Amino acid sequence: MTDKRRVALAIIVPGLLITGLAVSAIDVWLPPLVQHWLPEGTRLSLSGHIRPHAGRLSLPGIALQAGNCQALSVSGLSVGYRDHLWQWHASDVQLDTDCLATIPSSSSTTPEKTLAEWQALLPAGHWQADKLEILPRGQYAGSMSLTNQHQRQSLTYNSRDIQLSAVLDGRTLNLERLQFTPPGGAPPLTLQGSVGLAPEIGQWPEQGRLHGQLSLTGMPLTLNLHWQQQQGMLTVLTPESTAPLLQLPWTATPQQLEIQQGKWQWPFASQPLQGGIALQVTHWREGPEKSVISGRLNALTSGHGGKGNVVLSVGPGKLSLTDSALPLRLTGTANSPDLQFFAGLPAQLTGPLTGPEIRFLSGSLLRMRGQLLNTFQVDEARWPLAGVRLSVAGINGPLQAILQVHNRNSGRYRLQLAGQARDFWPDQGQWQWRYWGSGDLFPLKAAWDLQGTGDWQGQQITLKTLSTGFNQLRYGGVRVVSPRLRLTSPLVWARQADAPKLTAAFALTAGNTLFSYGGRLPALHLPFSVSGTSPRDFLYQARLSAGKLGPLALRGRWDGERLRGEAWWATQPLSVVEPLLPPDMKMKITGGNMRAQVAFSASAASGFRAGGHWVITDGSAWMPDNQIQGAAFSLPFRYQQQRWQLGYRQPVRLTIGRIVNQIGLSGVTASLQGFYPWSQKKPLRLSDVSLSVSGGRLSLAELRLPQRQAALLKADKINLSRLITALHPGKIAMSGLVSGELPLWVSDPHFIIRDGWVSNDGPLTLRVDKDMIDSITSNNMAAGVAIDWLRYMEIGRAQATLQLSSDGELMMKSTVQGTSRFSNHDQRVNLNYTHQENIFRLWESLNFGSNLESLLSQQLKYPRAEGNNNEKR
Repeated sequence: MTDKRRVALAIIVPGLLITGLAVSAIDVWLPPLVQHWLPEGTRLSLSGHIRPHAGRLSLPGIALQAGNCQALSVSGLSVGYRDHLWQWHASDVQLDTDCLATIPSSSSTTPEKTLAEWQALLPAGHWQADKLEILPRGQYAGSMSLTNQHQRQSLTYNSRDIQLSAVLDGRTLNLERLQFTPPGGAPPLTLQGSVGLAPEIGQWPEQGRLHGQLSLTGMPLTLNLHWQQQQGMLTVLTPESTAPLLQLPWTATPQQLEIQQGKWQWPFASQPLQGGIALQVTHWREGPEKSVISGRLNALTSGHGGKGNVVLSVGPGKLSLTDSALPLRLTGTANSPDLQFFAGLPAQLTGPLTGPEIRFLSGSLLRMRGQLLNTFQVDEARWPLAGVRLSVAGINGPLQAILQVHNRNSGRYRLQLAGQARDFWPDQGQWQWRYWGSGDLFPLKAAWDLQGTGDWQGQQITLKTLSTGFNQLRYGGVRVVSPRLRLTSPLVWARQADAPKLTAAFALTAGNTLFSYGGRLPALHLPFSVSGTSPRDFLYQARLSAGKLGPLALRGRWDGERLRGEAWWATQPLSVVEPLLPPDMKMKITGGNMRAQVAFSASAASGFRAGGHWVITDGSAWMPDNQIQGAAFSLPFRYQQQRWQLGYRQPVRLTIGRIVNQIGLSGVTASLQGFYPWSQKKPLRLSDVSLSVSGGRLSLAELRLPQRQAALLKADKINLSRLITALHPGKIAMSGLVSGELPLWVSDPHFIIRDGWVSNDGPLTLRVDKDMIDSITSNNMAAGVAIDWLRYMEIGRAQATLQLSSDGELMMKSTVQGTSRFSNHDQRVNLNYTHQENIFRLWESLNFGSNLESLLSQQLKYPRAEGNNNEKR
């Protein structure tokens, strides 16, 4: 080995040894070395060692401490060389801007470098970070790639909400693509364009032109921003609009950024809106923490009450990333076609700009008046907002509302609500409330009241208490005493999308329901429960009872558009409906059963519809004139558009075993089918009427309503002996059979029977009591001779025509031919007789004895309650 080789080896080997030792101990000697250039109060630390890996060098992790916080951390750092560029890679880079802000600024008087000088200092290479996280905006963490080559910098950044691609070529910044997705799933904002940067960093860019796309409430908008030196214009348009929605001319000086004579319009509301904008930002170059903002925005409206102007005054104050303090005041009048709003809302915007809070100050009040729902006139609506705080987290503070409305025809009402909110938005946070109200319902002559409590917590709405009702309801001939609806089990609505649920229980009660005709419905009780998924989709069950009437079971469903249900009335004694009958009818139901079933639906489109049947079996009743026994019918019905259809598949068949009265009726049958109210196209028909009376029959083929022709009532072989005996004339007796036809008119203004006739059906006999004839003869000899032939008379032909007017006047013309026997002689008799009398008064006089007999019989069989009570005592 030559001397030169020995010397070289002696130099190289120790040098390599020293270099290796230095590299292996870089985490020991590098931090103290760098500390000389770091600001005071900061410290650099390394973790790990340098080691080769897959053609690259893995470097130690880096951490920069500033006081008690960590300003920068880099992990997974490695370096390689490829394509003539150094390739730097980090798996995780975290930068804390709040911590960096605590580092004191340098007091060096060295002039700041220009943009070109900074670009010259940046070494050529490619920097890649798998995850770059800038705190406290960690939600925007993403991957970053930066390449510097030939004095040209290319930057890409991708995160969940931000995608950026830009190139800085000299002083020209080309923004190839910037897309930002706001929180809450709003449509993204995209920008493209170019910006000419000033030579000095921190100075306003000399010129620029940016073009963007965004969406507002589903409407695509185009954004254009351009400027030259210190002046520019921002415009926002829609693809269809000819005039900008927003036009902001601005100027920028080192002391102030100002918008003057800005304009905005919104032609898409129920009425077109427009206004102006003015804004000043002083000390804007010193950053948001030291910038002072002031300005105003106004909106012009027209409608109820004329023209309106609402002004939003802003500042002076600041918008800060950490602690904003910006006064706000909304004042003025806003008018819509039907309503008028008055605002006096002083407020303060505080908190960080990313999560601001608006706090309404003392005196904040929003008022409204006008026409509501085309039904009610709002005298005044008031929303006191003092103490209410509005933020991204929700609404906090007292929520109150007062509403006074009236309608000239329907009534006057006052409603109040008072509550407390805590971080409340729909389906998050909590809102507790209580409500109360009162009013007068003019059409029903009723005083109304309301009160209750509830809350909305998270995704659950709970109505804890409810009590509402009237002192009475009067409508037409009906009066309901003290109807009231109460909540017996809280209404709970769980609004979770995967398992929504609604439950509640109510009770509707009322005193007696009184009818003008004298009947009444006993005190009503209707408990019902609901269960479903929402107020637009639930099932219900109920049981209606009124005194001894009922219970009537109901169940059904409400689907948001139509109420459907079924009702069952189990078999019950017919006597339970007796309170519904008028007292002057003097009817007492003594027997029989009834049951009913109905299905119904109600909706705004089709109204109320119902169908079912009502059944009465073996019914019996007492009345002063009659006793009804063995009544039965099954009545199928439908109801639609305020019209009943009776017996829709086949006629309703009514049967009555007996009607006990002076005449005595039995075997009564009738059929009923049609509509009520009736019309020419939808008539009501009473047909196949038949009954037995005095050994014969009365029948009616058909009575059609409205009438087109007379309904023919036929009498067939009526036994006069039974009929006269039933009428109790006392001194007169007749025997034989008669038949006839009586044309009935129901709706004729003049006649009930017109052109009716009755004739004998075989021989008739007439006997007058001897004592009656002798008495007449003794008192009046001439009259006695005239009527002596009536002592006994055999009639061969008797025929009468009659008319009965609508007020009860009977006009009868009769012809009688027969043979009279008196003083042992037969004499031929021809009699023409005309009689006129009010049949209604005659019937009352004839019925006196029968009424007395019925009353005594009823009292003996059914003693009065007072008598029963006395006997029990």
